[in-house]
Amino acid sequence: MLPLIDNDDDSVQKLPFVKSNAIWKSMESMEELLHQRPHFEPLLAVKENEREGLAIGCTVTFMDVVEANRSLKFSDPKSVMEDLQETLLDLERYGFQVGAVRERVMKLL
Repeated sequence: MLPLIDNDDDSVQKLPFVKSNAIWKSMESMEELLHQRPHFEPLLAVKENEREGLAIGCTVTFMDVVEANRSLKFSDPKSVMEDLQETLLDLERYGFQVGAVRERVMKLL
C-alpha cells in the first residue's frame, strides 16, 4: 500500500515512499514552479529504504534537464540533445511532465 502524502493544496498524493528528508521543502517549491507532481510508481520495484533517495535524485535530474534545456543552442552537439531526450523518457516514467522540454529539444534537432 502506498503512503498518503498531504500537499499544501489539501489534495492527497500517493507516493511509494514517505517524504522525510528535509531537502523536499526546497525541491517542492521548484516542483510547484515547474508544475510537477511525479508519482514515482517505478520505485515500487526498489527496496523501500532506497526509494526516497532515488526520488530525490530523479527530481534533481529533472531540474538539471530543465536548466540544460534553457541554455541549449542549435550549435550544441546532437549527442547532447539526444542524451536529453533519453533522460526525458526516463523521467516521464516517474510521472514528470516533459512535453515542453521535449518539444524544444526536438525543434533544435
